[in-house]
Amino acid sequence: MANYKRLIAELHGGDAPSPSDAAIGRALGISTVYAWQLNNGKRASIDSKSARKMERAMGKEEGWMDTDLLAWPFPMVDIARYQALGPEDKGYVQGKLEQAIEMCEQRAGQRTSLSAEERRLVAESFLTGKRAKAPGKKAA
Repeated sequence: MANYKRLIAELHGGDAPSPSDAAIGRALGISTVYAWQLNNGKRASIDSKSARKMERAMGKEEGWMDTDLLAWPFPMVDIARYQALGPEDKGYVQGKLEQAIEMCEQRAGQRTSLSAEERRLVAESFLTGKRAKAPGKKAA
């Protein structure tokens, strides 16, 4: 059901009001009744035939609905907030993530993980767009 909710988030972009059951049904290739049942907790799971219809309708690979996307690796970041971003903003976030990974890889010879303070500084730098200074060092 988590992937179904991701599809719904893609449909309405996060800021807009949630689409009606009829609009969801049309967009996903399922009936309005089925969409209503999913949206109101009357179905605990999605049958395989409907999952494939939804994947095709949304341009997803076959089996995407069955994939565990709950393994979002950033517990401090709400996945719905990220998914609600436009393509340009997602690219910006991904670029910043790439920079953070590179920084961590450069430090790999010294230690294998960041301290809690360093993680906080990296997170802060993502929000501000400014390079974080290392703990105990002066800003460059």
